[in-house]
Amino acid sequence: MFDCAGVTEALRHFDFARLGPVLDRVETALADLECRVVLVTGGPGSGKTSLLAALADRYPGWGRYFIRPGQDGGLRSFLVAIGTQMARVAPPVEGGAPITFTVRTHAEEVAEGGTVTGIRSGEVVSDPFDQRQAIDVEVTTGIVRGRAAGVVGRFLTANDYPPEALADFALFHPARRMPGRLAVVLIDGVDRLATGGPDNDLLRWLSDSEAPPANVRFVVAGRGDFGRLRTLREGHRRTLREIEL
Repeated sequence: MFDCAGVTEALRHFDFARLGPVLDRVETALADLECRVVLVTGGPGSGKTSLLAALADRYPGWGRYFIRPGQDGGLRSFLVAIGTQMARVAPPVEGGAPITFTVRTHAEEVAEGGTVTGIRSGEVVSDPFDQRQAIDVEVTTGIVRGRAAGVVGRFLTANDYPPEALADFALFHPARRMPGRLAVVLIDGVDRLATGGPDNDLLRWLSDSEAPPANVRFVVAGRGDFGRLRTLREGHRRTLREIEL
């Protein structure tokens, strides 16, 4: 879930003498109240991945998304990964009502053309990362000449939501449940991102998305000469801090 094996492997290449002071610079930038994005740039082998791995190791509650060669790296896969992680870091508030259904239905006989159903609903809109949702249905019958069904309807999943709604569930709602703490997401390898469609472009979303909660920060690493980083720099002119390795 938190890619611990990948972090451990990347840490093997961490040059503390050279990159240790950079950790402090990243932390200082993140503490800046106006900062929203820390952009770490450098050429191949400059230590970008191992730097973000060191941050992930130091702060195990930070979200992380390390883009590997050939990986999708789209916005939706990013939000699903981060939403799954943040549900562990900042779970739904205790006492909040989970969505649960418990139904027991019995019919002695279901005639031809008839139907008996435990639960019938449309689409249930809920937090797709809330693991407290449950349906417990039991339908018992005698003679069935028609149709018997436990559930007709479904919970919406992460794949059903548009990106703007999924971002709320995945990151922004959990961040609001963390008053006094930063909700930091580490994103490594953005130079591996292909141009996605308008609804699945992670870099465009980072550049153009509406203002997140004030405690949300992104640490983004990629090659400094990657042309699409210009969009990120322009989108966060006053809120981006760049550190070149």
